[in-house]
Amino acid sequence: MSTQSTPSLGIEFTTVRDVKESLTLASSQKYDFLVLPIIRKQFGTDLLTTYGSKQSTWAAQASRLTGVGESADMSTALVALIRHVIHVDSPDLRIRAKATKLLQEELAAAQYFSVARVVIRIRNGNITNLIRIATSTLNTLYFAYWFVFPTRSMNEKNVDDDDHAELQPWLWWNKIAKLLDYHSKVYPVLELSADVPSERAQQRWLGEPVRAVILPTKIFTTNAKGFPVLSPGHQQFVIKLIKLKVQFIIKGIRPNDSTSFDPYLQYLKYVTRQTDPINRVLEAFTHGYEDRLQIPLQPLADNLESRTYEIFEKDPIKYIQYEEAIYHALIDRKNPKAAATIMVVGAGRGPLVNRALDAADRARCPIHVYAVEKNPMAIISLFAQKQKWANRVTIVHEDMRNWQPECQADILVSELLGSFGDNEVSPECLDGAQRYLKKGGISIPYSYTSFICPVQSPKIYSELIYNRDANKPYYANFETPFVVYLHNCFFLAKTKPLFTFEHPNFSQPIDNSRYEEVEFDIPTTGTMHGFAGFFEAKLYKDITISIEPNTHSKNLISWFPMFFPIREAVTLEANSKIKVNFWRCCSSSHVWYEWTMIEPRILPIHNPSGRSFSIGK
Repeated sequence: MSTQSTPSLGIEFTTVRDVKESLTLASSQKYDFLVLPIIRKQFGTDLLTTYGSKQSTWAAQASRLTGVGESADMSTALVALIRHVIHVDSPDLRIRAKATKLLQEELAAAQYFSVARVVIRIRNGNITNLIRIATSTLNTLYFAYWFVFPTRSMNEKNVDDDDHAELQPWLWWNKIAKLLDYHSKVYPVLELSADVPSERAQQRWLGEPVRAVILPTKIFTTNAKGFPVLSPGHQQFVIKLIKLKVQFIIKGIRPNDSTSFDPYLQYLKYVTRQTDPINRVLEAFTHGYEDRLQIPLQPLADNLESRTYEIFEKDPIKYIQYEEAIYHALIDRKNPKAAATIMVVGAGRGPLVNRALDAADRARCPIHVYAVEKNPMAIISLFAQKQKWANRVTIVHEDMRNWQPECQADILVSELLGSFGDNEVSPECLDGAQRYLKKGGISIPYSYTSFICPVQSPKIYSELIYNRDANKPYYANFETPFVVYLHNCFFLAKTKPLFTFEHPNFSQPIDNSRYEEVEFDIPTTGTMHGFAGFFEAKLYKDITISIEPNTHSKNLISWFPMFFPIREAVTLEANSKIKVNFWRCCSSSHVWYEWTMIEPRILPIHNPSGRSFSIGK
């Protein structure tokens, strides 16, 4: 049923006489799924009135649903619209009890027909009993919950206050997410109105695991050719949502008018083609890694595999920048034509060696390169290139901290940086290697700084809760920094610098432990689930590589950001401040991070003494 050129697309019908016939119609019009009520409206709208006998009620329902459960394709293409939720949280005990019974019967019907998703519209924040019922079914019933929210509330007293009206639906969703403990089978769905959400509201929703977006036909206008189109503002928001791989639902098509189906399908295809072209290298590199938690590599403690080196060697910008740095470092010397010694420490399979030789050729400078590498398997790859390098390269199988060279280097080159700059113990390694750098010699990089910012990401938080190692304490996931390609998230504040390291470092004694207290201004309401970590490295003079959002090097793919979780999600108010503390701690054998928030809430210190995560030296 699906098409390759448009996102998954469904139709919502408020009422149909024959469900299977409607499913067949939607499929013939190349729509992927159909949203409709399983229980017809008249069987329960008035909670205090009985419509005939229960036998006649279910007989009518049976004729309407005949054949739906006969096909697996049909059952998965059906999304059940749940109607009986309005009075579930009524203060009247009798009404609430009747409504609860009707809701449970409707959910049971959805389960019986094996639907994969149920849709429930949320109209206000009075939903605690509704969510309690949902909680009781999450681990026993098959389907996922799609809770539908308007982009602005029309039920609040301050409807003239745009910020307030737009915030309320998100607060309802935030309440649901917390009540359901960020369950992985619960998603928000947005229903757009004629008003385009503000940029602030859009960014907040783009940080949520939005599963689908409902596009009522009434918000479309007609273009000069008579086809339905969205306003430019709506279209731009839809483009942003397409990048999150959401599904779309057209609401308001007449089921008896087959000519009304195709224009909306064609329009969504058109909008999809308007999305900014994604860099093919970045797309290929990040596909499948969106919001996926990965334990950071420890190349000092562990020997990397060849395929790991190969992945990072595909970076289209990193080695260009390194070559530029080496080239300028060579030509800036007092005698740029004099022979130079370059030591590449942590040479891996040799990409920096090749770039050093290319830089020297460009500078017309004779050089000799020492390729220092501790990984015995990577040494094999280095020797495989020995013939090509001839006598210009000496291969050294040593830990850079232990090697005793017979000469000193004019330039010391390394790519020991991790996603947080120092998390692959680059400071400790380069401190050990700097003794063979000549006085006045150059380290590439010569400086790097880590950055952090508070992040909203229910998707990642759900992963932390429900994908725990049973052999570790409950808090271990929340005290482990992860490498993650942040995709479905919302940055709650601007990034702030944290720790800086410079090389060579001749301070006595050398102390690579760090502590900083950082304060952030929170411009809009959101829920913090952790901190994103980035780095910016200065290679030589103004030649840099960076994954910090404001200075991100275009096409740089070697590093995903770090993510530092917090054990308790904290909802932050607009125009508030938060104060956080970060430590980089060192022992004779390990390095680890500790972190906490002290304002406006006090959280436990995470990862004390490196109990959940540390980096081996």
